Amino acid sequence: MIKDLRFAEHFLFTQFSLNTFLNCPLKFKKRYIENIKWENVPSLEIRKRIDMGNYFHLLANRYFEGILLEESELINEFEELKVWLSNLKNCIKIEEDFLYLPEYKLRY
Repeated sequence: MIKDLRFAEHFLFTQFSLNTFLNCPLKFKKRYIENIKWENVPSLEIRKRIDMGNYFHLLANRYFEGILLEESELINEFEELKVWLSNLKNCIKIEEDFLYLPEYKLRY
């Protein structure tokens, strides 16, 4: 039975799910409507890059919330994260009068 996700109270459209739909509507149908999941086992290098991207989002979130980052284990684990975080701090300075909404969720 195919359900209409527009009326599902439990379904959250994420950037990933929307991107899946844009790239392959059939994959979206199998994964989110028919609830068929499969193991994706990326190579070790790809997994490392995914982890680094996730860590950067976490650190950027902490930066915008005013949490000190200098002693974070995450920064020491990936050398490239130091560069990314430094670039973030140089490009976007935190101002007291501004409201920052890191990882702001959009829901339909």
